[in-house]
Amino acid sequence: MSRIFRTTQNNIVIPTKNLIKIKNTDFRVLLLLSVISNVDNNILSGSNTRYCSLRKVGNNMDKMSKTISITPDHFKRQINTLLKCGSDEFKLVEVERNNKKQYEYQIQYEKGGFVTIPYETVEKILLGLSNTCIKVYVNLLWLCIKDGDFSERQITQKYLAELMGLSSVRAVKIATETLEKQGLIKIKKGWQVDTKVIEGKMITNPKETIVYSIVLEEM
Repeated sequence: MSRIFRTTQNNIVIPTKNLIKIKNTDFRVLLLLSVISNVDNNILSGSNTRYCSLRKVGNNMDKMSKTISITPDHFKRQINTLLKCGSDEFKLVEVERNNKKQYEYQIQYEKGGFVTIPYETVEKILLGLSNTCIKVYVNLLWLCIKDGDFSERQITQKYLAELMGLSSVRAVKIATETLEKQGLIKIKKGWQVDTKVIEGKMITNPKETIVYSIVLEEM
């Protein structure tokens, strides 16, 4: 199957420390810029920096905008929103290439502060999922990783909402249900009963528990 974007990357890196926690950031835009960026070998150092020239962004603007069904003007506004956050994860910097100075977008990530997503999965989520769904998915990738492998993790929807700067869990509930329907995650629900003795009476307080796991692509 041919790829939407010409890239030699098999896994796309996305930072998970700062920008994902800001409510109005469009992670689809950041993910697309990471797709077309130039990257060092993150496996060697555990931290790296990606660069994407203004010219390259301009050349790919129509294709990137159509991929997530927004206009090029809207895409540019979302880039500016990311820049205004003042995060090292995404900023405009001046670099020297072939003895010439030019401005490029820089995506920076460090050990413990990023996840990698297979390119085929990136296309799937960009074409079919909302910004909130993608943020939830990236957070789950980050939270469910342990010693380099994915494992089940009990997480509250409230905590997932807080990680994205949201005050309501409704958006998270809808997003996780969508991700499960798309075959990207699995959800197991159960009940946990806390028992307390108050004034000689036994009081039980049942709470719903949710365990998430990542569905891995078959090789």
